[in-house]
Amino acid sequence: MPFPITEEDFFSACRSVHGGDGGGIGTLSEKTVHAVLKHCCSPCAEGREVQIGGYIADAVGADGIAEVQTRGFYQIREKLAAFLSVCPVTVVWPCVETLWLRRLDPATGEAGKRRKSPRRQSPEELFLELPGLGELAASPGLSFKVVRLEAEELRSAQKEPGRKGHWPAYRKIDRYPVGFRGEMDIRGAGELWKLLPALPDPLPGRVTAAEFAALSGTGREVARAALRTFCFAGMAAEDGLDGRQKVYRFIR
Repeated sequence: MPFPITEEDFFSACRSVHGGDGGGIGTLSEKTVHAVLKHCCSPCAEGREVQIGGYIADAVGADGIAEVQTRGFYQIREKLAAFLSVCPVTVVWPCVETLWLRRLDPATGEAGKRRKSPRRQSPEELFLELPGLGELAASPGLSFKVVRLEAEELRSAQKEPGRKGHWPAYRKIDRYPVGFRGEMDIRGAGELWKLLPALPDPLPGRVTAAEFAALSGTGREVARAALRTFCFAGMAAEDGLDGRQKVYRFIR
């Protein structure tokens, strides 16, 4: 597997990035989850922030290039295309399965007691980002690594005005990884099924997004994103309508 990460690698990277054993609060201008995973992929500074083809790669090693991206995969589409013309690329996606919340104490400037957030990610949510890559998601040489984490999020002490149409909310200052739950490697589009282990085999020939969500045990948003990704990858195709719902046909 490209850029393997062990628990030892993870805590070593945490110490390198913000000191301690991975459970402290750091003060880096760079977002800490991103920095820790970049250090995991390349412990040596010479392998990080390397300029290739007019772009800066997060990490470079014997397995090619590793690019850490939390969300908004569409933003790195051109960068990935440039990198893939040179060597294999692994997109590293942090999946925060357990999130703890802390607020900054305005009097002391310290983080207060933590509470568990009801929000938790799961590996199949990678599909929510993949349509942003379009057909590039199925490019030869492109892999994905899901890194399963426990993290703490530090928030502002007071709620701040929200965007138009949104309620005021606590501003996220940063997230700090505090636990490593393992990794999942997706070596090309043909292994995207690994993100949906509950799918039956064989699959039905034609499904709607609602039917696919029920089959895969995911929400409809993830199911729609997965089907769009499979279409970009040539693994499925739109096949008419069932009422108002699109029908998808899997390509064997």
